[in-house]
Amino acid sequence: MHLVTLKTAIFLTGLSRRTLWRRIATGAIAKKNKDEPLGRTQVALEGLMDDIGMSLSEEDMDLIRQADNGDPLAQGELGLMLLQAGQPERALHWLEQAAKREDPDAMHWLGRCYIRGEGVEADESLGLSWLTRAAARGHVISQRQVAELGV
Repeated sequence: MHLVTLKTAIFLTGLSRRTLWRRIATGAIAKKNKDEPLGRTQVALEGLMDDIGMSLSEEDMDLIRQADNGDPLAQGELGLMLLQAGQPERALHWLEQAAKREDPDAMHWLGRCYIRGEGVEADESLGLSWLTRAAARGHVISQRQVAELGV
């Protein structure tokens, strides 16, 4: 069984905390009381598969657990996986988490989402800001785009 925090379950499925707790109460989703040492409620990832909206391999589930544990590279990869699955609203959370932790690839993709209005209202200024930050951290594609735009 792969366990993730309730917060991650919310961001993966788009379900509300209340809906998840109802499903836990009915036994539709397995719950582990609290993980140590952080004391967070965890649920079985397998019970969320229908709500995630895409099939997940064992490797994908490991990636989700790493993202849940705060690994910025895994968070960025999860964001990209959700973007590719046509779920940009859900992807944004993970890209933002990774970008806040200085992941240049996540910054690049977050910038693209804002510029294109994928999963969020288009905001070219904010998008260019993220691209510029990614470029400053060595993201080659962002560096080229920023140079071409003269930003």
